[in-house]
Amino acid sequence: MPHFSRGGRRMVRNFVYVGLFSFMVQVGFSPVMAARPFATDDAGTVTQGTFELETGCDFWKDAAAAGIGLKHGVTDRMDVGIGFGYKPLPDAERGFEGAEIGLKFGLIPGLFALSASGSFGDKAYGINGILSKGFGPVGCDLNLGMTATADTNDADLTYGLCCHFDGEKFCAGAEIGGTHEGLDLWQAGCNFCLCDWCTVDAGINGNFEKEMTLSATAGLTFAFPVIKTDEKKGE
Repeated sequence: MPHFSRGGRRMVRNFVYVGLFSFMVQVGFSPVMAARPFATDDAGTVTQGTFELETGCDFWKDAAAAGIGLKHGVTDRMDVGIGFGYKPLPDAERGFEGAEIGLKFGLIPGLFALSASGSFGDKAYGINGILSKGFGPVGCDLNLGMTATADTNDADLTYGLCCHFDGEKFCAGAEIGGTHEGLDLWQAGCNFCLCDWCTVDAGINGNFEKEMTLSATAGLTFAFPVIKTDEKKGE
């Protein structure tokens, strides 16, 4: 299997991930940091010298959004990324989202990391603390961060919690996330490793409003150059 940063996983997102239409309105589209399909980030980083290309789309009835992000492992503890999104529906909101850049540094590799990101479009910036802990095949990721918008007094405390089961070629789990004002999202999803360089994912998510807004998400993640499992064991 390729070394995707969670065993794959994506950005809380401090700005929690592309995929949740209701939450996306509040904190923006962020394809740079989180591994799909989950919004909650894990403490892993992209393998040094390799790249991860993530593509995804979210859709439900008359709403749709798509995004692409590229991350690179600069060192064995740090990766950097850039991404952007496009919203084709509804027609009144059609257009590209502002590009976003981000970086993540593993203070305690695989256990605790810090990430930072910034958006060129709405001048939004965020920092995020990431704690990951495994209990056999079951893992938990906890995010706590803050987002702020330049030239305003707008700032939000953000948090996310994801619990997942990691199999040999798949990961399945559920997550919740929100701000200091309350829970904003839930999501259940999974990803499956098709080969050493490609993983497919899918999920369904929503908010906690009385009139719940649902959204489906699906995507592909590519790793290159390919590092095969047996090559990693020989390192």
